[in-house]
Order: sequence, then C-alpha cells, then structure tokens
Amino acid sequence: MRVGLCVTVLSVVVALMCAGCDWAQYFSGPGHTSANLYEPAFTVSAGAHFATAWSVTCEHNGCLPPLEAGGLVYVAELVGGVNPRTVVLRALDATTGAQRWSVVFNQVDDAEFLAIGNGLAYVVLFQTGLPDEVLGFDAANGGLQWEVSPPGATTEFGIRHENVVLDGTSLFVGATSPTRSALSAIDAGGHVVWSTNPPGMLDSVTADSGRTLYVSSHVFLTTPYAAVVPFLSGYAEPDGALQSTIELPAQAGVIVANRLAYVGSMAIHPDTGQVVWSVPGEVISIVTNSIALTEVGNDLIARDANTGALRWRAVGAAPTAAGTQTAAVAGALVFVAHPHVVDILSLQDGSLLGTTPPVSQDVDLVPANGHLYVDGALTLWAFAPTSV
Repeated sequence: MRVGLCVTVLSVVVALMCAGCDWAQYFSGPGHTSANLYEPAFTVSAGAHFATAWSVTCEHNGCLPPLEAGGLVYVAELVGGVNPRTVVLRALDATTGAQRWSVVFNQVDDAEFLAIGNGLAYVVLFQTGLPDEVLGFDAANGGLQWEVSPPGATTEFGIRHENVVLDGTSLFVGATSPTRSALSAIDAGGHVVWSTNPPGMLDSVTADSGRTLYVSSHVFLTTPYAAVVPFLSGYAEPDGALQSTIELPAQAGVIVANRLAYVGSMAIHPDTGQVVWSVPGEVISIVTNSIALTEVGNDLIARDANTGALRWRAVGAAPTAAGTQTAAVAGALVFVAHPHVVDILSLQDGSLLGTTPPVSQDVDLVPANGHLYVDGALTLWAFAPTSV
C-alpha cells in the first residue's frame, strides 16, 4: 500500500451491542435486504417523535454513507474534488458523535468502508495506476492489520459495495471489469481462501447466509445480434464451488431472503429460476421475513414477501431523494428519504407517522443502534426517538 497514512486514536470505548442491531455493511446484511428488524426502540408510537441526538460536520466534499457496528459509526470523508486527494476515515461514538479514531489517506483516488465485523473495519482503497486493495483495520482503534489485492482487482474502481458481502468470518469480494470478473473469499487474517470467475460483469453479490453466495452478472453478445444476457450464479460459501446457474429475465441487482431471490418485479427460486410471484411494473427494493416493499411511479407498496399478496399501498410515498440508501426498514418503521426531509411510516399499514428534523436534498439512511443516521451535503445527523 504505497500511500501516506496516519492513525489518530482519541479513545477507545466500544459498547457491547447486539449484533442484530447493527448496520455493518451496505444494505444491512448478507442478503442486501435494506432491513434491520431488531430495533426495539423503533416502535410505531416512536415514529412521531424523532429528534436530533447529535450531528457532525462533514467538511470539504462531504461524507460517504456510514456504517454502524458495536457502538461506533464508521464514515469516510472526501477532501478535495480532484484526484489524487485526501480521504479521512473516521470512527465516531454512535451515541454522542465524538470521534474515537481516524485514519488519513494522502494522495489517493478514493477510500471507503465496506463492512465491519470480526473485530475489523474492512476498507477498499483506490490509487491511480495500482490494483484496488482491501484493507483490514482494527475496528476499535484504527490500527492497520493487513492489506490484500483480491484476484481480479484492477485499476478501474472494480470493487464496488454492491458486490461485497460480509458473512461470518469471511468477506466475499467481487471485482469486475469489462473483460473479466472475479469473486474471492477473504478470511479475517486477510488471506484469500478461494477465488472463482463468474460470467461477464457483476451487478450484485448477495448471500443466503452461511450457505450460498448469489452473483448476478451480465454478458454482452455481439452475434447474431447485440444483446445483454443476465445470469444468476450460486457458489458455495466454504469453497466457491459452483452450485447453480440460471438466466435472469432482466439485468438487475438481487436481494436474497426467505430462501428466495428478489429480482426486479419478481420473487424466484434462486437455484432453479422458478417464479414464485411477480408484479409487473413494480420494483422490489426492501425485503423482510414477511414483507417486500416495492415501488411503482411515486407509490410505495407492501406485499407479502412469500406470496406477493398486497398488504398496503402508500400513494406518493416512494423515495424521491438521490442516494445509495434512500429507503430502509428498522423495527416497526419504514424510513423514506425526500429532499430536505425523511418520512417515517408504519411498516404494518404504510401510514405516515412523522418526519425527521430537516435534512439536505440528497441523503443516505442507516437505521441502527436506536438511531437513524443520515448523511447528506456537509452534515452527518443522528436522529433518535424521544419516546417509545
């Protein structure tokens, strides 16, 4: 890792929190469901009473979407808009916002947190002319433990958060480029345990936790006519052995939950492609163990996750803000981002319960640890219910 790096430790106080309350990787968990049901503070009665617990300024170019685990919030801050530039990684106390440690990268293109677990903060680092790297930092104090360039890593920003899954002691990393893709398993010591090459370019990597990794990818065909052929491939988590390959009806990211794969407007069996239910025109965005939230036009719709039966429809409630995570479920609540405000809905019936204090136009939402963390513009907010 040929880069200037500085670690500052202010203090280390990591609270023992239930792992189920964390949002330790993008889209919440291995299935990328965007749901965190284990939030006892997020009740229906609490939905009308959210206030600002703390906020911090994201100077320069603002903060990337945060992650939360073990009582700390992990966020990357970009300094300057032209590469190479400085990127600052920060770990903040989840309850107060006080900084616990920071890591500074100088003269890099980008860096961000990928996941938190196994006592590690996993970070991807991009540098001009060098293969992308995954770094493991001590999650409690920011000390660098190891670094590795996974097989297939390129100099083209080929490792993206939608292609990364943390499940148990392994970080599964997809690296993609126009000519080749690779999927690798990295253990907690930074060693590549296995690697394989899914077909085409990657669209998403998700997991049926502890069992199978599902990789959606697409191949460009030029003969007999130009076409894009999307696939869903299943690989065994322990050794990367290919378990299944099916052709998908459309190129899309995949959510895995309830032993089903949710792709675009349908729920299918991921190993056979058998359609369980389908709602043409709608797009599935969030899945819990009982409800799948879909969007069509400006409406937000809740359906039975296993049958597709309609539960409720909230007219005009679909997210309108731009961001990576503009809607999320936690506890009994649905959080939906709009320019300058986050709506709070009941997961049970879709009714509007309340809103957060004002935010910026484009935001990302991370509900965890009894807080709703929102990054946008030059501020990271932590909102919390004032009553339950």
